[in-house]
This record gives sequence, structure tokens and C-alpha cells, in this order.
Amino acid sequence: MHLDWGRSPESWRRKVEAREVRGADSYGYQTLREFYEVTFSRDLPREPWAVTAHRALRKVLGFDLAHLWTNRMQLRRSDVVVTHTEFEFIGVLVLLRLFRDRRRKVLCQAVWLWDRWPYLLPLQRLAYRHLMNRALVLTTHSHENVVVCRDVVPSVPAVVVPFGIQPLPPIAVAVDHADHARPRVLSAGNDKDRDWDVLARAAARTPLDLRVRSSSRVARASLDEVDASVRPSIDVDEFLDDLSWCDVVVVPLSSNRHASGVTVALEALSVGRPVVVADTGGLRDYFGDAVQYYDVGDAASLVASIRAALVAGPSVVGRHCPHAHLKSRGLRSEDYARRHMVLIESLLSGRGVPAQVSEFVPPCISTVER
Repeated sequence: MHLDWGRSPESWRRKVEAREVRGADSYGYQTLREFYEVTFSRDLPREPWAVTAHRALRKVLGFDLAHLWTNRMQLRRSDVVVTHTEFEFIGVLVLLRLFRDRRRKVLCQAVWLWDRWPYLLPLQRLAYRHLMNRALVLTTHSHENVVVCRDVVPSVPAVVVPFGIQPLPPIAVAVDHADHARPRVLSAGNDKDRDWDVLARAAARTPLDLRVRSSSRVARASLDEVDASVRPSIDVDEFLDDLSWCDVVVVPLSSNRHASGVTVALEALSVGRPVVVADTGGLRDYFGDAVQYYDVGDAASLVASIRAALVAGPSVVGRHCPHAHLKSRGLRSEDYARRHMVLIESLLSGRGVPAQVSEFVPPCISTVER
């Protein structure tokens, strides 16, 4: 598992102990230990200035050169390399080409690449396309992304692998929304595709008790003129308190292809909170009628969806079994990891991409021949 710097098991454990994050690992890939001997990329310590410098260099190169070089021998000892974003797989493919290594198989997952593709320089697109032709398979989190992927690199199998999370622990709902004057709205996230401007315009249209948990300077600037509490979450416990406090969780998004906002929306559903999301990025595949949708960029549509979510509240199933949606649609972190297992086994045995990898149901391990 070649993951971004800061996501090694040791680094993740320290973050868990500090209550900054939850879960055994960042994406549930520890589940793969049920089937394989799994090693994770390791992190060398970095001073704060070095973290900033390496991020800047990553932006230029398209991958973290120092992190890649630290893990070069481990990568070359692996039979299969699984990556989580293009910032990892571009580096892995460069390294394998440098060493003329064609034995290693690489599962290349792209998150933001296909949204960025039209804006890359022609030489960048040429280099990336050439590298991706070396991949065993290209994966994404949404059907909107996979369409572009297949058009750009038609020679390599491309498949949707639905994302999953570790459900949050149960929370106590503070009060019924009828007991306070203004609806309590929580919005969280740091993704560049968060549309804080539409949330600000919605708050200007109707009275909202608004909490925004984000470290984004754009969020603070956009919401400066409305009555809102804008700051990062201190830790996991505070985020759970915010979820307990709110009447509805809003995920404001600009148009995108990569299922932006899916993590926050899944977390909110996992504790039974009503959710409003922008109708973009393939999110309907994840949520069906379990959430309210609004039209991208339309503040009036967002206000109407918030009101509809307040009227509807969580479903009966959501109130009594908040994890039901995640479980029935295979949207837990262990489902996500097991889809990778099914994909690896099928491709290495020459059977191609199995349909169940992309289906929004829990993967059936018993159907995989090993």
C-alpha cells in the first residue's frame, strides 16, 4: 500500500491517540491483511517547513519525490502496489519505469486527476497518458470520472470502486429542531470543490444557525458577511458534538466528477442526521433517495432542500439503525477494501473486471476463486 506521506500505520496511530482521526487506518486497507501479506509505505519525520516544501514540490512534479524514494525498495519487493490517488501512482509508475521494472502490478486510483485533466499542459497529459498505459487497472470513485478515464486511456481497464468509511459511533441528538428559532446547519470539509459562496447566499436568504468546520481560507472569506461560526474542528469529539447539535448537514459543492463530499455525507448518515448535497460528482449513485439534493450553484434550490430535509428528518430506518444505508449499499471501509481484493484476484487470474466491484452492494468474497 503506497499512500500519501502522513498515512503510514505509525503516523495514523499517533493521530488516533491525539483524537485527530478515527479508525485502524486511513481508508480501511488494513482489511486486506485478511487475504494478503500487506506492507504500508513508511513515513520519515518532517519538520513543519519540510512538509510545506514537499507539498510545493509535489505540486510541480505530480508526486512526492522524497516519500517515493524512501519507499523504493519496499515497492520493488511487492507483487502488487495499490495506490489511493494520482499523487501516489504517478510516482510509482515513474519509479518502475526508471528501474525498467515490468513485473510489479499497479492499481492506479485517481481522485482529482480527471477534473484537472483539461487544464494540464499538453506535455503533462502526454506523459501521464504514457505512464498510465503501464497500469494493471485504473480506478475511480464515480461513474462520471470513469467515462473520462476510458476515453483518455482506452487500453487499460477502468472501473468504479465505490468509496466507504468507518461509520461514526452513535450520538445523542441534542433537541428537536422545532425547539429553536433558527435551523441548526452544519457544514464541514476542506476540499477545494466546496462551494462556500452558495452556502453564504443561502444563509443570506433565510435565517440559519450555521456552523462551518473548515480550515479553508476561502470558507472564511465567503462566509464573512453572514452570521456563521467558521473554524476547523479541534478533534473527532468536537465533530461528533457538532453532529449531535445540528438539525441538518449541508455539503455545498461546485460541479465536479469525483464524488467530492462523499465522506462527510456518509459520516452524517452513519449517525442518522438529515443530509443535503449538491447534485454532482455521481453522488446519486451513493445515496439514492437517502439525502436531499440541490442544483449546483443555486442558493434558492439549496434553501428549499434544507427545508425539505428539516420536514423529512431522518428516515425511520435512519433513526433506529443509522448504519443501515452504509451496510446495505456496501459503503463501509471494509467493503471498500474487499472490493480491491476481488479486483486484484480477478485481474491477476485473467478473468477481467468483475461487475460486483462497481455495484453498490457489499462485495461477495465467497464468489472469488483464489
